[in-house]
This record gives sequence, structure tokens and C-alpha cells, in this order.
Amino acid sequence: MSPVRKLRATGWIVLASATGFCLFALVGLGYARSHHRKGLSHGRFRKAPGQRASYEALEPFCRAKGIRMTQDVATGSLCLSKAGHLFQLRRADRVATFDGVRHWLSYAPKEERGRWFLARADLRELEAELVRGPSSAHIRYHGVVIDPGHGGSNRGARSCLGQWEKVYTLDTALRLARILRQHGIPVVLTRTLDQDVSLSERVRIAGMHPGFVFVSIHFNDAPSRKGCGVETYCLPPAGAPSTYGGGHLIADSSQTHWCVGNRNDPDNLWLAHRIHHEVVRLGAKETGEWDRGVKHARFRVLRDNPLPSVLVEGGFLSNRREARLVDSSSYRQELAQAIARGILAFFRSEEPRRKKLPHLYQAEVRPEKASSRTLAEGHSLRKPTTTGGLSLGD
Repeated sequence: MSPVRKLRATGWIVLASATGFCLFALVGLGYARSHHRKGLSHGRFRKAPGQRASYEALEPFCRAKGIRMTQDVATGSLCLSKAGHLFQLRRADRVATFDGVRHWLSYAPKEERGRWFLARADLRELEAELVRGPSSAHIRYHGVVIDPGHGGSNRGARSCLGQWEKVYTLDTALRLARILRQHGIPVVLTRTLDQDVSLSERVRIAGMHPGFVFVSIHFNDAPSRKGCGVETYCLPPAGAPSTYGGGHLIADSSQTHWCVGNRNDPDNLWLAHRIHHEVVRLGAKETGEWDRGVKHARFRVLRDNPLPSVLVEGGFLSNRREARLVDSSSYRQELAQAIARGILAFFRSEEPRRKKLPHLYQAEVRPEKASSRTLAEGHSLRKPTTTGGLSLGD
């Protein structure tokens, strides 16, 4: 699909694709730029004319919450710190950093005559990270619903090496489930075989397990082979745009108004940060833009989910270097371990005596039984079979 499509200047944004959907954000007059996104629901969304974010001054907020403010005159950035955590902002830039990890804000910060202002939606997220997140005892959460993206006839993206995304997501999910179970974490998978599972069914399964969190595993693709890196998605705050929305609100009440997933906004964001913080560490030796940030999107498995939920994109199958990485069983094991570390970090304050994850900073790839449908060390997933089941490679 071409990355640029011409649309009539009606203000409509259309989502459509064969295997997923494409988000069209208006660029200029009558044109749209597409970003391939998997798992969005069908629909059309009208851009909201004249709707603007409501901003509040940062100084009174930080004073009330005990957050220290310091400004770096040389770089023009603002540093907010509390309890050993650091949040850095730059004026007119939607990309912030929290403890060294990129986070996409809903709106760019503003500075006027030495005073800083942040959108209300971003203030709520700032509070979740600097105030609530680090000190919150997540006593309600004790298990994980793992969602391997795609499956069955929904094959997902195709790697430039020839394999389908659905195979990689299931293999990574099974590895993650095994790691968590070994350390006392109850686990439920939305699928354990190469089968079709609708988005509504995935959400239904999540709703059957109160006290769990939901982690959906995917791999990315792009029209250009230059796309690279990892990113983690959580639901945008009610009324705020998705990261790829160009900063504009989408005035469809079923999409931008409060929805089921917004009841867990602070936990959605904190879970996304903890997982992304660990996944980013896998790219210490990678070149290019490895940390694509914690982002926001209204994927159905996030929007309609009653559990704290995130969606992890573990690399680009359209990028030859990253496709080879994802095809490696050692990388998929490391990715599963990183996600497990993030989940355990999210749970850690709940139960300090919980058995910790030893040796998770080493890639431990162990041969699996045939029934587990994962791959033994040294095997790849490059050669799809035509038997209708999972390809176990060569």
C-alpha cells in the first residue's frame, strides 16, 4: 500500500487494510499519510475542528505533588524529579523521557515568559509516573493474560525473510508464559495454537480474569525498510489523540470519549513503562532508532479491555536486520525475558517476598518438547510449511 493516499477534503479519516488497518492522518489539504497499524476496529472518524487541549501551569502542580523542577538553560529542557525518578520535557516537543526511556505526550509542552504549561491529559500521566507509579502497591494484580497477536487466517505482517508474524508472536508468548509460570505467576494465553481468535474474544478472555494484566505481543512492519526499533502502546487518556494522530483530536464519541480501558489509565501507563524500559535494554548494541517510545493507540484489545493492558511491538519485520533478529530463537527468548522483567517490576511493590527472576539478564534458550510448539536453540522460523499448522523451521 502506498504511504500517501489522496482523499477528498471532507475531514474524514479512513481505516482499511487487508490484514489490519491503516491510520490516515491529514497532511496538508486533501492528502493523508498512512501508518500501518494492526488490530484497529473498522470505522470512520471525523477530525474535530477547533478542539484544543486545555493547558495548566506546571509549577503549582509540582509544588502540590512534591516534584522538584529544574531548567537546563543550555538545552531548553525542563527536568522534573521525585524519589529518584526523572522526567524531562522540551518545549514544543511531544517526545519526553522518563528515566531515560522515550514517552510520547498527547500534546507538546508550552513555555511562556519562563512559565511551563502542560496539557491536562499529560498532567494526569505525569502524576501516574512520578507520583502514583513508583509508590503504588499494585495489590490487585497477580496474573497475566498473554495475547499472541494474529493467528490462523489472520497471518499478520510478512517478514522480508518470508515468515509470518503470527508464528513469531506465538513462539514469544509461549516462552513468556513458561518464564512467568516458573516464578509463580498465573498465566492465561488467548491462543496456544495457530488458530483464529477475534479481537472481541481476546477482550472477553481478559474480562474472565480479574486481578490479571494483559500483554499483547506483536512485531512491526512499514512501507519502508528503514523503519526500526521497538515500541510499547497503551490507551490514550479520554479525549486525547493517539500518537499517530498528528496531535489532532478525533471527534467520534465511541473512540475519544471515556471507554472501558480508561478506568486503568495510571496502571496502563506504568505497566507500559516498566515493560518498555526492559525491552529497550535489548538494543544496547543496535544502531538506529531502537527506542521508539511508549506510545498511545486505541487498538481494540486496549480500548475495550477491563484489565491494565499494553501492546508490545518487538521489532520491524520489514527491516532486514531486525527480521533476522526476530527470526533468531535467542532474541525471542531475550524479548520474553525482558517482558517478564517488566511485568515483575510492575508487580514488585505488591509482594516484596515474591520469588524473583534469577538469571533473566542472560539468554537462556533451552530445547522444548515438541508439544510446546516453541523452537529449540539454533532453529529458525524462516521456512513456512503448507500444512496449516505452526512451522517449526528447518
